Amino acid sequence: MLSKERQSRSYRLLSYYLSKQFAELPLVIFNPILYTIPVYWATNLLPDFGRFVAYLIVIILSTLTAQSFGYLAGATVLNVHKSISISMVFILASMLLGGYYIKYLPFGLYWLRYISFVKYSYSLLVQIQFDSPKAQFRCARPGELPAGQSSICETGDVPLTSISGSSIIENEGLNDLPWYINLIILLGICIVVRVLAYYSLRRNSRRSKE
Repeated sequence: MLSKERQSRSYRLLSYYLSKQFAELPLVIFNPILYTIPVYWATNLLPDFGRFVAYLIVIILSTLTAQSFGYLAGATVLNVHKSISISMVFILASMLLGGYYIKYLPFGLYWLRYISFVKYSYSLLVQIQFDSPKAQFRCARPGELPAGQSSICETGDVPLTSISGSSIIENEGLNDLPWYINLIILLGICIVVRVLAYYSLRRNSRRSKE
């Protein structure tokens, strides 16, 4: 349909591409908002409205970034089934490399986490919650931990009674980049991938005319 309308010069490809994104935007951000609002407060995260708004913005930006890769796969691979398969493999790989499921990668593979957009969104979400003076947590008392598990509070020479949020960020290995760098990179990935998707769509559109 797009090729036929392009051949009849009904509209420019860029106009179609931008209008499609703006038309889908409310539908794309609706579900993350609907999910985040109750979950944030129900899971006892920091009761700070500013941090809640920041948390919500990162969730929406992460969703838009994931959608960007969907645009790129759909514009590059015209077969629907292949496009969906490639998108699923990429998203799963990004999740595994993001630092949540696998905290420490082998030395030779460590650099792969920096090509995962999930790494930057996950780092931002953790930093929003734990990089705060209010983020203080009581250490587990004897008998509160499952058998065989040890508390991070007992790793030093002097056992701690509480642990700070910054210590948690450091323990998770998410203190390598400040929050604003993570935000800039995540936003940059979202924009660059959408631009690449447009040029891929334009290339395939030209091929269909030949």
